[in-house]
Amino acid sequence: MNALTISEIFPKLERRNAQDSIRAILSLCQSRFAQGFPVLVNFLYYANAEMRHVFDVSKRTSADESYVQSLMEGDFLLPDGIALALSCFRYENPEAPPIKTLLSYRSMGDSTLPNLNGTDLLPELLSAFREGFGPRATGYFYGSFPFVVEAAAKSMSESSGMPIGFQDGYSPFDFEAFERLWSGPKILFVGLGTPRQEIFCNENAARFPATLAVTVGGFFDFIGGGETRAPEVVRRLRLEWLWRVALNPRKNGRKVAASFKFFPRYFRGFE
Repeated sequence: MNALTISEIFPKLERRNAQDSIRAILSLCQSRFAQGFPVLVNFLYYANAEMRHVFDVSKRTSADESYVQSLMEGDFLLPDGIALALSCFRYENPEAPPIKTLLSYRSMGDSTLPNLNGTDLLPELLSAFREGFGPRATGYFYGSFPFVVEAAAKSMSESSGMPIGFQDGYSPFDFEAFERLWSGPKILFVGLGTPRQEIFCNENAARFPATLAVTVGGFFDFIGGGETRAPEVVRRLRLEWLWRVALNPRKNGRKVAASFKFFPRYFRGFE
């Protein structure tokens, strides 16, 4: 297997806004489900890209390669965060002044990637899936602690109007139970952390017929009460990362440290 480089990875990233991306995902589900096939959706967050050496082929482990391959073999790769959008723009426009690009980011519009963060997009995707496939549609959450995933499933079931089963992430996935539960279209959220969740979905895609499988990272923690989102004013200032580190430095500190690698890489340029 040849190592995939950013010249192949960046073009894979979704360029449509949230609503258009959701419509595209559901449209593919309609055609794939009729044939009994799954649809796989992943997110790419800049810190994860750094920690899994997406930009540095020579440093990748076998697990890193499996992660990158899983991203590329999925059907949709959704960009999460401003750092990734700026990195992609810098790679595709190496002659653009880097400082000017940083300062004018908000006014660049369609010339940069959208920020399709899962905390905002996933509830909309659930509701759209329920609306698109009707009362036969069902959901299933896999990951996190038992009390967290249960609370997340209950919350999202109430808001989407769709029945949602759940299983914690500390036991092997029960494929038999999943297959027995429902015969209609299913949406599966997998929150095992990167790279486990992406590799899990890719390796088991054949066992998820007529299923929209989405890797969701820490979504269950936010919805189920395991972690608190920053206040609106903090999010507007683009400082949610600082809020998360302050609340849970052990969990989020490593990701933030990886995110700071953005600055030297951004100004040096992507090769």
